[in-house]
Amino acid sequence: MCVCAPPRTPVEGVTIYGRSRADDVRRVRNFLEDRGVVFDYVDIEQAADGAACMMELSGQRDAVVVAIGSRVFVGFDPSALERALP
Repeated sequence: MCVCAPPRTPVEGVTIYGRSRADDVRRVRNFLEDRGVVFDYVDIEQAADGAACMMELSGQRDAVVVAIGSRVFVGFDPSALERALP
């Protein structure tokens, strides 16, 4: 089972899973940083259990995955992420 980080933002805790060189990962990071959201980032190529946790959350191996509390988003969808933020 994936152990999620404790919340560190007013948004319940946000974690991004992906490969650091992926464009969508950079887009999601910039999107959240521009809105002042504090997030954890898991590089699935560096973290020992990062890829397994990402698969457990979303069933995805390649797309960026964003966990906001108990909600999971696959890929970079600015409108869906905007609706999930306060």
